Amino acid sequence: MKLNLKHFFFILIAFILSLFAINILVSNNKIVKTVENITNLSLKKTLGIKIERQNFKGETFIIKADELEENKNKKQIEFRNSVTTLKANDSITKIFAGLAIIKNDYQDFNFFNKVEIINYKKQFFLKTEALNGQFKKGTMFTKKNVNIKIRNTSINGKGLKLLNHGEYIKIYGKAKLTTE
Repeated sequence: MKLNLKHFFFILIAFILSLFAINILVSNNKIVKTVENITNLSLKKTLGIKIERQNFKGETFIIKADELEENKNKKQIEFRNSVTTLKANDSITKIFAGLAIIKNDYQDFNFFNKVEIINYKKQFFLKTEALNGQFKKGTMFTKKNVNIKIRNTSINGKGLKLLNHGEYIKIYGKAKLTTE
């Protein structure tokens, strides 16, 4: 069989197409492996974040932090040096924490390392080292020393139980109440 120009051209085109197909398959395999390696490195930390959520009632909360770390096993998010702003019913509450752990789809919280809560409308200021609770129910608990100032009254104690967004407050241990 004699190879003429048509056969030679057909073989050349088939060879080029097969090289092209092999190149695509090999490069896609490398891309998939690269993506798997990146996810296995688990880019857990994100720097300089801002999260904003709003519900149907118009209540919003904004979280700003220097660093975010997500733990998929525990289903929680950790914020470092965070400022959380809660806006509800024309009232703004700010929460400062060195470490904030949010769980249960932004419902439960644990705050650590110099926690401060400020609500200017209610003239409410709270300082402690650690605080646990739930955003939706408005509950907060701590066994650490606590300093609360409500309007012109200051309360210092060894622990805190706050229910229903501050309608019920119980101070544990020896509490000191002062008014200005």
